[in-house]
Amino acid sequence: MLEPILLALIGYVVGGLLRTAYDYLWHILDDPTATWDQKYTVTFLIATILSFISALVTFSSIEIPTQLGTTGILILTISQGFMVNHLVNKPVTYLAERKAAAASTTTTPE
Repeated sequence: MLEPILLALIGYVVGGLLRTAYDYLWHILDDPTATWDQKYTVTFLIATILSFISALVTFSSIEIPTQLGTTGILILTISQGFMVNHLVNKPVTYLAERKAAAASTTTTPE
């Protein structure tokens, strides 16, 4: 078995990747001609850094429950990585949509 902290960090990355892929797939369903938007990369990186920091802080004072086994640790941390990525994505998406809406309603003087 890998070290529990390594398993936890892998789980956080996988959870973030799953959330990023989930959001991108919905984006493709809405617009099949859409290309990769760099906001997905940026929010994934921010969420991964936040996940790593929170994992290191949390697991420096609380022991990772090794009795859960490899699968249990991965399930726990994948869901946490998914959630952290979601918490980062929602405000970014909201602000990007507001900015796009404001730009489309702004009329340029002719």
